[in-house]
This record gives sequence, C-alpha cells and structure tokens, in this order.
Amino acid sequence: MLKILFSLMIANILFFPSGNLWRTPDDLGLPYEEIKITTADNIQLYGWFLPTKQSRHTLLFLHGNAGNIADRLDKAKSWLTQNISVLLIDYRGFGKSEGKITGEPGLNLDAKAGYDWLIQKNIASEKILIYGESVGAGPALNLATSVRSEGVILEGAFSSLKDMAKLHYFPVPDFLLGDFKFDNRQKIKDLKVPVFFIHGSLDEICPISMAKELYELAKTRKSFYEIHGASHNDTYAGEPKEMYEEALTFFEK
Repeated sequence: MLKILFSLMIANILFFPSGNLWRTPDDLGLPYEEIKITTADNIQLYGWFLPTKQSRHTLLFLHGNAGNIADRLDKAKSWLTQNISVLLIDYRGFGKSEGKITGEPGLNLDAKAGYDWLIQKNIASEKILIYGESVGAGPALNLATSVRSEGVILEGAFSSLKDMAKLHYFPVPDFLLGDFKFDNRQKIKDLKVPVFFIHGSLDEICPISMAKELYELAKTRKSFYEIHGASHNDTYAGEPKEMYEEALTFFEK
C-alpha cells in the first residue's frame, strides 16, 4: 500500500500532462495518420504517424514529462526534412490517451505498444530508431534492451531518478521512489545497439555530466553531440542541421 502511495506521489511531482492538443500536423502542413494503440494492459493510447515518401528510418518518439505530442511537432518536422518518418505517441494520461501514470512499468508498456504498432505496419526493426527525450530516455532504454532496433537517440537524458532527486531536492531512499527508478545508468550497460546522445551544454535540469556518465558506461558503438549554449528545453533552437547529419551518418555507417 505504501509503495502505491509513494508511486502516486512521485507521479504527481514528476509528470505534468496536458489534454490540450493545441495543434495538429495539419497546422504545419504535414501529412499524417491519426492512430490509436492498445497496450498490453488494455490502455488505449493516441498518436500521430508522420510518414515520408522515401523514408530512410522511422523514429519512435518517446517524449518528456510535460505537455503532449502537440508540443513535439517542431522536432518531428525537423526529422521529416531528413526523410525520417516519425511516430509520436502520448503516454497514458497525456493528450487523448487513456489511463494515468502510476509507475515506470506503465511507461514501458506504452513504449512497447508504439514499437509493436510500427512492426505491424511492416516497418523493419532494423530501420526503427528509438528516441527518448528527457524522462523518455527511461522507457527508450528499457525498450531498446528488449527488442531489435537500429539504435537509440537520447536527448537530455539523466542518470537516474535518485540522482535527479538528490540534485533538485534532497537525497531520497529507494523505497520513497515507489515504482519509479529510471535507472538509466544500469540500463545502458545492457544496451547492445548503437546510441547517439544529444545534450545542451547549459542544461539546468539534467546536467550534461549525467549524459556524459551514461556515454562512458555504454559498451556499444556511441556518439555524443553537444549543443553549445543550449539548455534543457531549447536543444533544437537554431535548427542545428549538422546534428541531424551527424546522427544519420552515425547510424548509416
């Protein structure tokens, strides 16, 4: 009972979902498919699939802790210009998705449901890039260590929720984290596919030192792209074209 209580408390502190899809791909002139995906625990998720005609890869975009997929359309559009198709899904409780986040396992089920949808769409696993934005790095790494994929992109990733709590609040014992650990430090040790890091040098929420620690722990092929002068929420400011080119060169080697 206490574990459930602590999990609900952490969920309310950590996540800030919005049900307002204040824009759609139509507003950016992007063709898309509106989709509904059912998770293994019978939660219906909502999302958008944005295809390109000559897709080089497909990005499964797992967003951060606030807002919804409408807030990620600019990032999606940037990848589309590189002939990368994008699947944007909202976690349970975000946007038009059903349910509510009560623990990390639910997020992992949401990520897996998005991956399964792409496979059912006849998109080859070796062409799927799993993208984890901030807290999305947790379900991204969990997914990437349990399914086949082309690789992982981690934007603004942190080492663990325990480290984040210590940095922004105070040291927290494990039992207070309930069903939330986000132990990316441990997960990345088990990663077998290539991983590409994107991080702002002035990230005030998830310090770049955390991402660099994850980079050092990764035992697979890896690359780190530091955006000088960028903070946590303006990583894509200025449209760093060379970032996309470097990422694609890395994965297409």
